[in-house]
Amino acid sequence: IFLNAYLQAEIIKGLKYKLNVGIRKEHTKWRYYKDVYDLGTFGKNDKPDLEEKSSTWESWVLENTLNYDRTFGKHNLSLLAGYSAQKDKSYSLYGKNGDMPQFIETMPGNVDPSNLKASSSLNELALVSLFGRVMYSFDDRYLFSASIRRDGSSRFGAGNKWAGFPSVGLAWRINEESFVKDLGVFYNLKLRFGYGRSGNTAIPSYRSLSTIASSFYPMYGSDLSYGASIDRPANPSLRWETTDMVNLGLDMSFFKNSLDVSMDFYVKKTSDMLLNMPIPSFGAFPNSPFFNAGDLKNTGFEIEVRSSNIQTKDFSWTTSLNLS
Repeated sequence: IFLNAYLQAEIIKGLKYKLNVGIRKEHTKWRYYKDVYDLGTFGKNDKPDLEEKSSTWESWVLENTLNYDRTFGKHNLSLLAGYSAQKDKSYSLYGKNGDMPQFIETMPGNVDPSNLKASSSLNELALVSLFGRVMYSFDDRYLFSASIRRDGSSRFGAGNKWAGFPSVGLAWRINEESFVKDLGVFYNLKLRFGYGRSGNTAIPSYRSLSTIASSFYPMYGSDLSYGASIDRPANPSLRWETTDMVNLGLDMSFFKNSLDVSMDFYVKKTSDMLLNMPIPSFGAFPNSPFFNAGDLKNTGFEIEVRSSNIQTKDFSWTTSLNLS
């Protein structure tokens, strides 16, 4: 089931409110039945086997935004403020029964317990965001934009669920200046600067918490008893992985956009990288936890040249060259 709906209203001139709602629900069933067979040297199955699995996945998204757009002479202003929330939930159930009585295609419980397996899983994820953005331009020549996000994720520790992500951008369309227009060379000439921070939450849920696994444990000599123990230690300090990037660029166009050249210099640094790192277990913890355990810095230069060689109603030929 997929459902998307929105409501939009203009409160005053230039100020609009928008509500966006999205709902998604999926349900799947899987069933595998293996009957009795005898293929000689290729193998045989003396009694039927049955496996069944069902899963349900639910997700909803709610977003509220206020947007203000106005033009005052040569001034253009756009303001945006919003709030969004998202929650995902999945549940699965699995059962397997081996060596069943023949001609019974359901899963009876009155068989040898060693041939009966059952498990279930539940996973939930929540993300909440507050955000704002301002965009301003003067005479379509000087451009400015800035934004800020405050995101909270259920995947991290109690004191580290929230993080802020700012960005700012500046651009100067130099070709609109009279001293460049008089040259008659550039169809477009724009200088750009940008800074931004983004976040990463690409880890499984519950990795800031201890997890428990159940199994049979030896007790009193050779006897086995059923119990539970911690199979992954907690890491309450687990937090967002962040990436900061600074970019300085220049765009040039010649011959009515038939030849475009773009150059970019950037510095990119990723901090608190989320890594699954093994630790000495000595038999205590079979699964390793996630850590914020790395930094990475990239510096680079890119240049791209695009040309439109032939452009007709029935045929076009363009070329592109990229160097980094």
